[in-house]
Amino acid sequence: MMNIELLDPAVADDQYCWLVKLGELLLGVDTRGAWCMRRSDREVFYFDFPSSFVPLEPILELEHGTLFSFLRKAAAAHPTLADAILDFPTLPLIRHTLGTAFSEYWPTKALAWLTVDAGILPHLKDELERFSNNKVMSQAARQQAKRLMRAA
Repeated sequence: MMNIELLDPAVADDQYCWLVKLGELLLGVDTRGAWCMRRSDREVFYFDFPSSFVPLEPILELEHGTLFSFLRKAAAAHPTLADAILDFPTLPLIRHTLGTAFSEYWPTKALAWLTVDAGILPHLKDELERFSNNKVMSQAARQQAKRLMRAA
């Protein structure tokens, strides 16, 4: 399990508000409202194509409620960035995770998030169907995906 630290208070500067430390990566938002990551003192990268979500998958280790409770608190502390902070890229993260996994570890974490964030289920019907038919995944994981499809 990767070391995940919710930064309270957030580490803010003129351009970024860093909220979570994932190992050596910082996760946060920029002043334009876009979610981004930075490795140590290197260049910042954004989640602008599907494979860019790979480094974000460890966030699924956190309980959904823990992360989103923290984000609500951070949004209150940074009102000018509140909308961006509360617009965590859950949907593209889970879409990527369900669609590209070679093992079931990250997808089962994503499915656990979906049990508490059912509002995005209608947007994931295709991914859930493909996952539920993927014989590489365990029967339990495929059945969970089917239950979530019915709940959508």
